[in-house]
Amino acid sequence: MIRLRLRSFAGLLGLLILFLVLEICSASNWLDPRYFPRPSSALIRLFHLAFNNEMSTSGTFYEHLSASLVRFLSGVSIAALFSFLLVLGSGISVTIKRMSSAIIGFLYPLPKSAVFPLLLLVFGINNGAHIALIVLGSVAMMLATSLAGLQRLEAAGYLELARAMKLNRRMTARKVLIPGLLPEFMHSLKLGLSYGLVLLLVGEMIVTRLGVGVLLWAAWDQFNFVDLFAIFYLISLTGFLIFGFFDWLGEKFSVSQRAV
Repeated sequence: MIRLRLRSFAGLLGLLILFLVLEICSASNWLDPRYFPRPSSALIRLFHLAFNNEMSTSGTFYEHLSASLVRFLSGVSIAALFSFLLVLGSGISVTIKRMSSAIIGFLYPLPKSAVFPLLLLVFGINNGAHIALIVLGSVAMMLATSLAGLQRLEAAGYLELARAMKLNRRMTARKVLIPGLLPEFMHSLKLGLSYGLVLLLVGEMIVTRLGVGVLLWAAWDQFNFVDLFAIFYLISLTGFLIFGFFDWLGEKFSVSQRAV
């Protein structure tokens, strides 16, 4: 029981150790505190920004946060739905599988920050360009990971067995593809959401009036390193929560599948 609890809190413990090391390095001047402020001071500043909903030149803290949240959730939701449907189709049709592989090969190596100005020409300076940027990057990441799960199912012979049992497409999707692809799809969501967060910030730092990326760029432009690291920790903690949530969810699904 004690070992299980330690395993559950291992991620949080690792994060605390990292913060402690950075705190010691900054406090002992191993890292210049002018450029690498203590994590404690940056986190206090983050709580201060959130608690007081501080006003910046373009909006309040929560206005920036909500603008980023709308773009992020819209982009990753579209990417997740599109990826899920393509992977299901790939398990049923060889043609769709080849199309999915072609989409990955086309989108994955594209430098997303270089594509963003073209998206601005298509969608204008609004949320559409930011959402499209997140979709372009996240779809390739999610598809690549999920298709690896499909290859695992094919290698194990589950799809061949479904064809031998003469299951129709709907039954194949329900009984074989969805349960079998769930672990890889959870992993793809974890990676896709994290990459979508990076692309969100890239787009917001280039052009927009509201967003966490705007706060990040403003802090860097003003050489306000405490605010800069406060936003860094906000972004990093968001990524930590994304990874922790999907790891926990994946473990729950694995336990339930083993029980079945």
